[in-house]
Amino acid sequence: MTPEQVATRGGLTLPTIGSVERGEQEPTWGNLRRVAQGLGVQMEELAALAIELAPGPAGGRLRRREKEFARDRVARRQ
Repeated sequence: MTPEQVATRGGLTLPTIGSVERGEQEPTWGNLRRVAQGLGVQMEELAALAIELAPGPAGGRLRRREKEFARDRVARRQ
């Protein structure tokens, strides 16, 4: 899917998509919802993908925290 398609399907402008992609601006929650809509996924899926693909040491920390959170959820259910 192209950035143009995500923008059109999510009701965003192409410059907004590009600015977020390049790290020039932080997306608002509203824009994140629109990106998810444009991609045809739920917010939870978008967040999981962001954690999975986050680069460098920060990405490693995010993945560790997500695993800990998942373990805690399972432990609470038992």
